[in-house]
Amino acid sequence: MEAACHITIPDTKIINCIWHLACQNLGKNLGSTLGDRWHAFKSRFWKIRNALTESEFEEGWKDLLRDFGSHQKMENYLCRLHERRYNWAWPWVGMHITARMQSTQRVEQTHSYVKRLASGTATLIELFDIIDQKVEMEKLARSYSKFQQNSRPSRQQNNPTRPYHVPRCYRHECT
Repeated sequence: MEAACHITIPDTKIINCIWHLACQNLGKNLGSTLGDRWHAFKSRFWKIRNALTESEFEEGWKDLLRDFGSHQKMENYLCRLHERRYNWAWPWVGMHITARMQSTQRVEQTHSYVKRLASGTATLIELFDIIDQKVEMEKLARSYSKFQQNSRPSRQQNNPTRPYHVPRCYRHECT
């Protein structure tokens, strides 16, 4: 995927999803090796990842390797991760406009939606139509939510035993 991005959109900065990196891949690759030291490692990793400067990051990374990298598997994985720090560590990705997003969860939800509706032989136009349908559904849900907020009676008139209910077809999760 990154190779294709470098070719098709060469001026775009590739930023790795921090949720996949820290919440899935680290645990899968290092959790069993670290055992009861996993939580301490994870805490240190986040602190280093969120360092404000490159030098603070590098100093913290050296300490992380010293304290946790004694096992060959750990050292190999952390070295590979360090080589890609420009794509996930805050001192390098923090200067790019990401609309404060550091995770791909919304994109992954859309991807799941598209995979469910598109066949493996779908044309590009069919894919665009499916994505457009998803965007329109989100607009409708947002519009419905705003309508409900604007049409609510004041608190004195509101019946607290009957909360407002958004029909399933308008909720974000039904995709």
